[in-house]
Amino acid sequence: MHPDDSLLNEYVDDALGPEERNDVQRHLDDCASCRAAVADLRTLTRAARALRDQTVEPPARVWSRIERATDHRPRSSVFGSRVGLATAAVLALGVASALLGGGVALGRRMPVASQPDPQLVALRQELHDTRQMVMLSLLQQQSASERLNGVMWTNRIDNPGNEVVAALLDTLMHDSNINVRLATIDALKRFGADTSVRRGAVEALGRQTSPLVQIALIDFIAETNGPGSADVLRRLSQDQMVDQAVRARAALAVQRVG
Repeated sequence: MHPDDSLLNEYVDDALGPEERNDVQRHLDDCASCRAAVADLRTLTRAARALRDQTVEPPARVWSRIERATDHRPRSSVFGSRVGLATAAVLALGVASALLGGGVALGRRMPVASQPDPQLVALRQELHDTRQMVMLSLLQQQSASERLNGVMWTNRIDNPGNEVVAALLDTLMHDSNINVRLATIDALKRFGADTSVRRGAVEALGRQTSPLVQIALIDFIAETNGPGSADVLRRLSQDQMVDQAVRARAALAVQRVG
């Protein structure tokens, strides 16, 4: 039997007694779907704590949804506790997702309307804003694993805004961790048609020293053929200070971009 959402939430918040916690842990040992849910809740918890610490305010629509979702609980227990904002962020996503899912399901049984339901449009926007807020917060963390989570959160955002693209480019340019930069290149592939992304990738290549990141960027640049690609690749292929494998990959890419 699956624990309900509130029990998993309390498990993540470390708010269960020893017996209940052991019961949930035994269930998690055998249930991959609940383990995944707990992992998501923990990611949201860390991101929400970071937002609280940085005094970053979520969009007004999101706060409105959070407050409505938590009306049945004492405000001090939600917003004043050690994990209050974390719980609120989880509820924001959960409520928006559940209502959106219910609205979509209802829509399948109803005649197609000439105009989209304003409530569903608002819910989609709230869910989008909350996911974007979590992603941007994670990218600011000191832990490389948290920043990597932030990059991966990009895949959960439909129609990411300019802030997301700019944050990814900044991460590619400046992040100290190779794995984070490699993941960022993959995340940027969905924006390959964006001129600023193609230009940013070319600029980033000139700043990289890791052969793994250089090769991944060379492949990305060859695929997108952004402004100045050929010149940068040609210079890299002839730079004797650069790793031999990188020079060879750049030489092949020059032939691709022409």
